[in-house]
Amino acid sequence: MAAEEKKLETQKLADFLEFVEGWRDTWNVGERAVYRGHTDFNWILMAKLFRNPHVQPENRKGDDPSKVEEQLLTEHLNMKEAHNLEHRLFHDFSRYLYAYRPDLICIVPEDEKSNTRAMLEWRQLSIGQHYGLPTRFLDFTTNVLVALFFAVEEPVMRRKTKKGHFEEQDSAVWCIEVPNRLKVWQVWKKDNIWLSPLEFAEEGSAPPIANFVDTAFVPEHIDERIRAQGSVFMCEPRGKKYDLQLHVRLRDKVRIEAEKKDTKTLKIRIPKEARESLREQLDLVGINRATLFPDLGSAARYLAWAVHQRKRPYAR
Repeated sequence: MAAEEKKLETQKLADFLEFVEGWRDTWNVGERAVYRGHTDFNWILMAKLFRNPHVQPENRKGDDPSKVEEQLLTEHLNMKEAHNLEHRLFHDFSRYLYAYRPDLICIVPEDEKSNTRAMLEWRQLSIGQHYGLPTRFLDFTTNVLVALFFAVEEPVMRRKTKKGHFEEQDSAVWCIEVPNRLKVWQVWKKDNIWLSPLEFAEEGSAPPIANFVDTAFVPEHIDERIRAQGSVFMCEPRGKKYDLQLHVRLRDKVRIEAEKKDTKTLKIRIPKEARESLREQLDLVGINRATLFPDLGSAARYLAWAVHQRKRPYAR
């Protein structure tokens, strides 16, 4: 059963929030709700590590949404290539941390297993995720306005239809219930030792996949971006059973009552025409690039947008 889909028919932030509040009330999700925004409505919930960067945005199987999703589900790196990539990225990124985050460097030798080393390596991976490193993390937020910002902030995505035309795409915000919140390294132990990220990723290591459908991993506030964005992660434990994809399991989450099945996941379509208006409304409530990416580069990018696009007067 696919996720429930609703389309925002106006450009009002209040109407978007009404959709979200209705979903929260229907399922009584409370604090268990997490959200994710995509600039392309067609995108699926797949961690960046497994995405094939060379795939072109073309609807080769057809323009029907189910055909596009079917195609996207096949557009991932094979597991051996993904795991090799993960090892290289992780080790190289760890070297860069010596200059920028010496507090995250572990003095425990690499060949020595310890809870301390495993914990620090998961923290390193959390930092890498927030700075664009391809990881097996899928980033969600506890703040639906943050998710909406990521859906509307970047330029509109374009996909090539079966007729050969590139068409601009709507955006999307996913609303998902995730009951459990844990520190990422607490999910699975082996012989009372927490697994490091690369041990966790080994093919055939058989982590309990069921745990990862209902568990969000809460990173500590070891970076301002993590705090500002209200980040929580889900993790794709792909091993030999690569067909068990996180996207499908989250999309198809249901509650069964008697003979009836109801989906528990909501996907809100944001029309491309509404993006700029929603971005301005988000800015009015303090959700913008400067607040979510607290550094000088992001502040400059935000001000360029605020002054030139919104014709905002200079401060006096």
